[in-house]
Amino acid sequence: MSAVWVRRFSVLFYGLAGLGAAVFILSWPLHSRMAFGAGVCLMVCAVLMAAVAYLVDRDPQTRFLNIASASWAVLFSVWCVAWLLVPALHNRWITNIGGLSFVAAACGLIYLHLQARRREKGPSASQR
Repeated sequence: MSAVWVRRFSVLFYGLAGLGAAVFILSWPLHSRMAFGAGVCLMVCAVLMAAVAYLVDRDPQTRFLNIASASWAVLFSVWCVAWLLVPALHNRWITNIGGLSFVAAACGLIYLHLQARRREKGPSASQR
């Protein structure tokens, strides 16, 4: 991939995620269901872009981790859209357990990605 494409993709990804988070957060004091839904949809678009980026990466050493990350992204997106469309999922326990499960899985995947990046770069100068 060219560096220009990666840079534009990154800017678009972070722009969508940031705008979605801002709209989502502002929907609470504004009491706007439309802003709430729009914020969630923008964040879902950013997460699905990340899933595509993980699937495009062809590094054989991180293939399993990339597939797991893309699967998490798709499941998270489905959960968010289902939560918006199905009022029965608004139960506090379902929301809390589902949300905490996705956060825990995301933290685990971030840790694994950081470990893979550290292995890829090799030993640092301080470890020699």
